[in-house]
Amino acid sequence: MRAARVLLATSFAAVTACNNTPPPPAPEPIALHVSMDPRRVVSTSAQILTGAGWAVVVSDAPGGVLRAEHKAEGDGNGEWIACENGWGKRGDRRSQTLSLTSTVSVQMVAKPVTGGTRVQITANAQATTAPMLIRAPVACVSSGTIERFLADSLRVASK
Repeated sequence: MRAARVLLATSFAAVTACNNTPPPPAPEPIALHVSMDPRRVVSTSAQILTGAGWAVVVSDAPGGVLRAEHKAEGDGNGEWIACENGWGKRGDRRSQTLSLTSTVSVQMVAKPVTGGTRVQITANAQATTAPMLIRAPVACVSSGTIERFLADSLRVASK
């Protein structure tokens, strides 16, 4: 049994090491100015993200802080993440993607400034895969899509 585990671990290491391409660099945080009150920025962001299937938590911090997460299996976070070797992309049928478990989180901080609110949006991603029954971390970053989606939605809402 021990020999089988060693062989399995060795096989997994060989599969993941061969042709290993890193994910692209993580996107820079998005900063924008909107002509809305910070409370409205937070509530609007919460509605947008909840409507897109994200779990949202709003902080009582001054101005406003929102954190949201989207958990998925397989290619369910394919539009929100970019992972090593292209794993996790929508439609990817490789075993590493099929066994992928990922969480994407986004944080939005709203601070009052003259004439509106300064908003900063950042996101990150974590994932693991187990194509051979051994769960292993996968290098993933946010694709930048959720940050742009939220920023564009806030720009439209503030007009």
